Amino acid sequence: MQRLTTKWTDTLEEAFGPQVKRARDAEIMVMDAFRKWGYEVIDHESDKELQTQGLDFSIRKNTWRNFYSIDVKANLDSYGSYYVDLKPDGWLFNPKKTSDRICHACVETGWFLWYGRDEMKTFIHKMNFDISEETTFKITPKIKLDFVTRRNANKERE
Repeated sequence: MQRLTTKWTDTLEEAFGPQVKRARDAEIMVMDAFRKWGYEVIDHESDKELQTQGLDFSIRKNTWRNFYSIDVKANLDSYGSYYVDLKPDGWLFNPKKTSDRICHACVETGWFLWYGRDEMKTFIHKMNFDISEETTFKITPKIKLDFVTRRNANKERE
């Protein structure tokens, strides 16, 4: 996705146009779910430094010492499959991207999932994927990863 302007903008839509509405809707859905579940949420949409690091928002429980940063991808399909970017300069392996957690969301179904960035990197390395290629890896619900948490934003937290 190409920026419409090289100038920094406060919103995704100003930067990339109306086609990013789905991405922002996914961020809002996930933030609202975490708020409903009792987390403190800080939205980073207009923070240039944090956005360039892949930090869409941060969450914290009042019992936690630190916040955890989240990078939301609106690429969870209605069947529960999602893509992981394996490119060296993509959102998982790019050293400039520093979020603690990656979240994949489907606004249409209300489902989303999240995992630790480092846990996914470890999994990809153990699978011996060539991360030098311009590629993605599709993860379906049949692939059970114990470090991935799935929830529905419309339901109360278990």
